[in-house]
Amino acid sequence: RVETNFLSYAIDDAQKYPYLASMGIYVFKKDALLDLLKSKYIQLHDFGSEILPRAVLDHSVQ
Repeated sequence: RVETNFLSYAIDDAQKYPYLASMGIYVFKKDALLDLLKSKYIQLHDFGSEILPRAVLDHSVQ
């Protein structure tokens, strides 16, 4: 857990979302990742909630 007071979170939000980030390790073929980021998903910003869920629909994921 991280101290979130400096972020000006509302108390309720700080209690609901006590973590600043979540992290994972992802392995991609370079060309596949560049294709995703440069052409298909240019407008997306969040890797975990936007890009990955869409990528698994179009690419082989293990």
